Amino acid sequence: MGRTTQRQLCGVISSTLILAALIVLGSVALQSQGLSSPWEIDPTHHLAVHSLNSLYRWLAGSALVVGLLGIFALIAGRPPQWSRFTGRSHGRARLLWVGALAIGIVITMWLPWWAFIKWSAFITGPSMTLLFFASAAAVQLTLWWWIRRQTGQDQEAWGSALAIQLIAFAVTLSVVMITFLFIVDTPAADNGFVLLMLPVTHPIALFLGTVTITRTLDLEPTAHNDDAHNRPASKLQRTATITSIVLIALTAIWAAWPRYLPGDIKQSGSEHHPAPGSETPSNAPAQSPSTPPATSEPTLDPTQAAPACDASALDVTIGGWDAATGARAAGIIVTNDDAGACQLQGMPELRIMQAGQDLEVNVREYELFEDGQETYETITIGPGQSAQAIVYWRGERGAHHDDSAQQVEVMVNGSWLDAAFEFHEHMQPMESPFDVVDGSELEIGQWSLL
Repeated sequence: MGRTTQRQLCGVISSTLILAALIVLGSVALQSQGLSSPWEIDPTHHLAVHSLNSLYRWLAGSALVVGLLGIFALIAGRPPQWSRFTGRSHGRARLLWVGALAIGIVITMWLPWWAFIKWSAFITGPSMTLLFFASAAAVQLTLWWWIRRQTGQDQEAWGSALAIQLIAFAVTLSVVMITFLFIVDTPAADNGFVLLMLPVTHPIALFLGTVTITRTLDLEPTAHNDDAHNRPASKLQRTATITSIVLIALTAIWAAWPRYLPGDIKQSGSEHHPAPGSETPSNAPAQSPSTPPATSEPTLDPTQAAPACDASALDVTIGGWDAATGARAAGIIVTNDDAGACQLQGMPELRIMQAGQDLEVNVREYELFEDGQETYETITIGPGQSAQAIVYWRGERGAHHDDSAQQVEVMVNGSWLDAAFEFHEHMQPMESPFDVVDGSELEIGQWSLL
């Protein structure tokens, strides 16, 4: 197969890889915004953001790698003489070369940065990653298309710009956007280091790219000899190319399609806590009409066997912090320090104070089941046991509370109790972990045993 045919096939496959990456990144960005059906994140089938966090990072990270490989494959298929650095200090070719680099800098660096600052309330990590990759890919594809229309010195000038811009794009993407994507528990807007690196990394990469291209030797035969080896692609080669494109497209669609995942947070529903009287627990003795129920251990409703939990015997903490593309979750954990069992009744309520002032957040019940099926509203926790209720909210971009600490109170059985913050060993402790403002909405699930 001739070199020109090889480059054409390489261009088709690499372009498909780039489009596949855009499809996946677009899907991740859309789903992370919590859009309406069929793109919504349905909490009925997968549990909270613990699974979504790793899912989005895995999908978007894989898409970035695939897209980057596609761009490299596209540019690698060009004749090496396109990347010969002409070194002209004047002339049309030099102006075109400088103009191409300037356009690349503006589109791949300043445009996403400007959009992030202007629409920071709507842009999450995945959407920012999509914007950056799409703009950078547009620059590469535009240069690739335009360079094929040029000849002679102009083609060499555009080729140099294309290769240098590719190196700058790869370095900037690796240093900056991967950091955006894999930041955990911290909004991208709060990471000043990333915003600082964005306008700095790209010019450095452009300089390194220029140095690299100037040292590149032209080992390719002349264009005439290259064309002499051209032959039409065989049927097997065309079939393999079409098959590769189809597989890439199907894989991208499969990866981007909304899916339901199992999670790690336990739900309170009919599968775990059947409605009173609906069935007999498997470990309870069978009851017959002629045999009265045992009085020492209730069988139909075990939650009626203990008194309500006394506030003085409860220890309340908030931990298990998790975040995924703007969604937040934490667990309200209540531990029974009394010597006897007690009941937790109804739904917990939450109150957040910032610097002594109530933020007046809106708290509502988190609906786990669309059919509205009744579940236990009262559970029994034994001595030393704990129960958990998950609180969900959307992080506010403008919620910066580094100058003051938060105090959180949880209402349990009608009494307000102070809650202490707990953080796992891989998370930096914070005095204000709730990135909310006045009027923010929070959803709290029902109590479930740990």
